[in-house]
Amino acid sequence: MSRLPNAPLLEVIFELRWELITDDEKNRYQYLHGDLYNALRSQYPVRELVFPAHFPVDVYLNQVAHRFRKAPDEYPLIQIGPGVFTVNTNDENYIWDEYQEWIKKGVDSLINLESFNKNTRISLALKYFDFLPFDYKSMDIKDFLRDNLHIKVEQDFYKNEGPPHNINLGFSYGTDVGILNIGINKAQINVNHEEGIIIQIEVVQTNLTADIPAVNRWLKGARELTKTTFLEMTKGNLQEMFSNKG
Repeated sequence: MSRLPNAPLLEVIFELRWELITDDEKNRYQYLHGDLYNALRSQYPVRELVFPAHFPVDVYLNQVAHRFRKAPDEYPLIQIGPGVFTVNTNDENYIWDEYQEWIKKGVDSLINLESFNKNTRISLALKYFDFLPFDYKSMDIKDFLRDNLHIKVEQDFYKNEGPPHNINLGFSYGTDVGILNIGINKAQINVNHEEGIIIQIEVVQTNLTADIPAVNRWLKGARELTKTTFLEMTKGNLQEMFSNKG
């Protein structure tokens, strides 16, 4: 199963990071983003500049500086900056097998560029963002977490008269494929400022070699872990709702 028919997915991000220390390494970025665009332009012809071209690299170090898209303002997209590379997609365009191929193509193109230092150590992350509508005024977030996400939150130090109006909760676990981070936070989305809960599930692995087969192996494991975690977290009423094709 590539995805649940009614999954509350907002965005998926694959992220590859590397460290830039010397001036020579920083200066390579001036060639790297252009070389990567030339390698991917048949698939991502639309190029966007995030920072003005005259800004020095140190200003946006480790931040996205250029975006490549299939079409204006649409997903999927590639992002590149000095020390960071991402492949982003959204709910409408997410099918795992296709997304995985976009990642493999992007990473292969990046690592094989002459302007990319193949001896550098890299870190990888796979991040999923899901949104669940929730009315904090009429419902108790503690009850929702207990009944729907298998999380029990209790306190007896404050005798409040009403339910909490915010949530900011996080867990981190060590696994065979890296650190598993789970975040649950209050959020508002879209132009209507719809209020609800953002669930972020991510796997992060650091200090890897810039080796394409190793990246692909890690990606498979990270995908399986994030998928299993989401299914276990939402099993029951929520998952039945997400699985309903009607």
